[in-house]
Amino acid sequence: MTDPYASIPLPGLTRLLSAGRPTTGTPIEAIRQRLNAADGQEWVAAVLHKSPNGVAGEAYACLLEASITAHQRSAIHQAAKQLVATARENAEVDRGRMWYVLAIAAGILRDKRILTSQPAETITAALLDLAPDMPEPWNELLAQAAIEVDRCD
Repeated sequence: MTDPYASIPLPGLTRLLSAGRPTTGTPIEAIRQRLNAADGQEWVAAVLHKSPNGVAGEAYACLLEASITAHQRSAIHQAAKQLVATARENAEVDRGRMWYVLAIAAGILRDKRILTSQPAETITAALLDLAPDMPEPWNELLAQAAIEVDRCD
């Protein structure tokens, strides 16, 4: 098996590994700040329509529709990690982070599988922190995923 982090440059890997750190300035806080900016609703609408792996369609369709497989969700999760690791602009880092979180939530909800090695408490806290700032239906979906983390394999 190949090392999934072998192609990620060190600064990007550092950003990935800090994704769930419970301190101020976390990636979740960066997403929340972006969502609460003056153009936050326009930004999130655009982000939700551009997947990190080039799959056409809105995030809900790419991650949560019944026809989407666990493998497809995992591929989007991996693409989001790669985007965070290789992005040259903060806007792309935030887009990757958003899709990373959404893919984790979708894996929990649809596959009862956690797509990250972060501790369950970190995942739950991150999903609950982000949920109130997200538009519908994502606010409810993130909250539901936070509740269901303990039911995953």
